[in-house]
Amino acid sequence: MSHLLLTVWQHQIEIPSRAEEKDWDLQASSLALLKEMMYVLDLAYRIGTKADRKAADKLQRKLLHDDLRQSGLFPLLCRMIKNYNMKNQPASQAGDMMEALYIIIHTFERLDKTERGGFIVRQRASRRRAKLTRAGLEE
Repeated sequence: MSHLLLTVWQHQIEIPSRAEEKDWDLQASSLALLKEMMYVLDLAYRIGTKADRKAADKLQRKLLHDDLRQSGLFPLLCRMIKNYNMKNQPASQAGDMMEALYIIIHTFERLDKTERGGFIVRQRASRRRAKLTRAGLEE
């Protein structure tokens, strides 16, 4: 469910504002649903059982950052805030964006406290870098 919601939300964000296929109502409703899902995951982590906490933590980590590209929740939400259009988007959507941003920052802070040495997003080493390293070792 969360993957489908993120896909719809990401697709709507990437459509230019002036395009006819832009569905402002779908974008607003998907943001509101995503915000509520983040609240539920946060609540499950805070007062849930050990299994609930583990599942909520895993889902939050997957939603917040995608290692392969800039498609995690935080970069998408920042792009959406940057492109906010008062003429086409209601003020309630701006409120939803701020609430979603608050919960994302709160989750990042929690992850930073729980991780030893801070929350670090590691990128996968590219093959090119691996080849360069091997070539340097062979010399």
